Formats: sequence, C-alpha cells, structure tokens
Amino acid sequence: MKAIEGRTENREEWLCTCAEAAALIKKAPKGSRFLIHIRIDTPIIDEEEKFFRSGASAFTTVSRKEAIRIVTGSITSTLEGRGARLPIRSYSFTSHPNTKIYWIG
Repeated sequence: MKAIEGRTENREEWLCTCAEAAALIKKAPKGSRFLIHIRIDTPIIDEEEKFFRSGASAFTTVSRKEAIRIVTGSITSTLEGRGARLPIRSYSFTSHPNTKIYWIG
C-alpha cells in the first residue's frame, strides 16, 4: 500500500492492491462509512464506436461487508502486476473524530 503525499490531519490517501484495500476496510474504526465511486462510460449518440470515458459518475454508500466484496478482485491480477491500484481516501471531522468516511475509487 502506498500512502499518497499531501496528507492532512483529517485526510489520508492510499493506492492499494485489492488485498490491501480489503484489509484497510476490515480494520477501519467502528462507525466508519464507506462510499464507492461509480464511473460510467457514456456512448455518443449516432457515433457507435465512440464514448466519453467516465462521462457519468456518482457515489453510493455501502456496508463494510459490501465494500470488502467490491474491492476484492476488482482489479485483475494481470493489471495489479502492471501496477494498477485502487485509490482510497479517508476523512474524519473534528466534530466526530472517531468516525471516518472512506471514499473508494
């Protein structure tokens, strides 16, 4: 797991393999929330072979169990071997320092 530079007191960022991401989610503090970033390629009307890469995006909240299921195997071993990693950011707030929000993707 590689920490991304620029960490602040309330924010941490990592680039993780699937196994590292699952371990990070498993050990997240009780009460943490998990959000998955969804990116959808959007086709261009009347241009069959063309699309906007990640033309639509959203976030959805999932349970810890579901987050672990999603990250486990989400990158093929071939792509992981070539350096592909899952970006994960965590945030905490001064008003609720023991509650973390994990943004995955």
